[in-house]
This record gives sequence, structure tokens and C-alpha cells, in this order.
Amino acid sequence: MPLHSGAATAVILLLFVAGVQKLTDPSSTAGALRQAGLPSHRTLVRMLGLAEVVIGVIFLAVGGPWAALAGAVFYLGFAGFVGMALSRNLPISSCGCLGKTDTPPSMAHVVLNLGAAAVLVAAAIIPVQPMGGLLGQGASVVIPQVVSIAAVTYLLYGVLTALPLIDTRVIQRSTPLPAPGRRA
Repeated sequence: MPLHSGAATAVILLLFVAGVQKLTDPSSTAGALRQAGLPSHRTLVRMLGLAEVVIGVIFLAVGGPWAALAGAVFYLGFAGFVGMALSRNLPISSCGCLGKTDTPPSMAHVVLNLGAAAVLVAAAIIPVQPMGGLLGQGASVVIPQVVSIAAVTYLLYGVLTALPLIDTRVIQRSTPLPAPGRRA
């Protein structure tokens, strides 16, 4: 089992979740695409979501380099879209990647998408087996790996949905710390 199997499985699961959310409610993604001046029909967004789901299912069921490469292409596209929205200062309230729970585009989105693409490129070069290489492993391997993959997927989801909402003014001190050796 390659070292990147767990990470690749986690980012593919996130892609799968994003696809399911686009299938069930394409409005956030359609709105983001419309604000960017791109084709934004709800049917197009649902097709995008379906493609994400299919990539996820193929990666998990079959493994191999092609689904990983397709996932990497999607994540690079997402990074490009969010980067473009940020550079143009577009008034997008949600990038639409995770439905209504999503937040405005941020650099966290760009970094996560580029990191996910890099992990999936690694999975295309050194392929991951079906189900992240967990088939045929004993419970002592499978259970911690499944828990780890679920936790990483959840944390990645949080980076996209919760992290951009943190008001940095709350965590900044109102008065600077004194210089070392000086009293406040």
C-alpha cells in the first residue's frame, strides 16, 4: 500500500461529497459560475457533480492511475477557478464546491485544491489499489486506516467550510505584546 493511499482516498472522498452536493442542489455552484461569467446552467452543474461522483466511485472501486489523474484535473480546475475569482475580486459568496455549507472563496481553497491535485498526481504515478489498498488487509490495519481517512476527509471539509469564516479580529490581540526584557 503506497504511503499516499490514505491521503488520495480522502481527497477523492471529498470530491465525491462535492459531486453529490452538486447533484442534489446545483444552485451555489451555478451562482458562482454565473458571477464569473462562465456557463452556469443547473444541468451543466449537475453533469459536473455526476462526473465528480463517477471519478470517486471508479477510484474507490477500481483504483489505478486514470481516476486519480481525472481527480487531479478537477482539483486543478477548482484551484484555477477560485484563484481567478480572488484575483478579479468577484463578489462570490460561495465558490459552490460544497453546496450551501460552503463559504466565500479563499486562499485556503486554492491551497487545498493544489495539495489535493498533487496527492492525486502521486496516485497516478504510483497507483492506489481499489478501496485505498484496504481490501484483504486485517482489521488491525483497516479500522485505523478507515478512521484516519474519514477524519482527514472531515478536516478537509472543515478547511473549506469553516476556516474561511473565522474572524481573525477575534484571535488577534488588541494590544501588542511587549518586547522581550521590557515591562508592559
